[in-house]
Amino acid sequence: MVPPQMLQYEPEFQAFLDILQDVGARSYLEIGCKHGGTLWRVGMVLPKGSVCVGVDLPRNPGSASYSSMHSVIRGLESEGRQCTLVWGNSTTRPVIDKTRALGPFDAVFIDADHSYDGVRQDWANYGPMATKLVAFHDICYIKSDVPRFWGEIRASHHYSELRYAPGGVNNGIGVIYV
Repeated sequence: MVPPQMLQYEPEFQAFLDILQDVGARSYLEIGCKHGGTLWRVGMVLPKGSVCVGVDLPRNPGSASYSSMHSVIRGLESEGRQCTLVWGNSTTRPVIDKTRALGPFDAVFIDADHSYDGVRQDWANYGPMATKLVAFHDICYIKSDVPRFWGEIRASHHYSELRYAPGGVNNGIGVIYV
């Protein structure tokens, strides 16, 4: 399978994949999957038998992202990973409860609602499901509230920052070790 579209800066995401391997992650939760490009890449570096769960807003069955996500799930399953897709708003109780029932997860990657309240809620709801790390995408993306939220929480945690984009003003991945 050709990896689907990914909206991350490749060198930063590769460094994140290296971290997942270094901590021995075998279960992964991604909040905000879009086309499934990051879910696919993570799933393929985790050992066979690993668990991958994605949460995203429902898509129109005819949309490219809908088809792509289903291909990712089928592809990862055919490669020996256990995969589940939870369709719905990540901040709603039914989605949180369904996702919690599939965990806990070694690693959680938050890349959904980039508003302050959205990222704060995803951290509050899904961060406790992580046993090794929680990562945030777009910690440098100035057109979102993620940098503000990241700036507030990083000081009180053991963390690392992956900031490789030219100029350092876009993307960025922040990793909190739990």
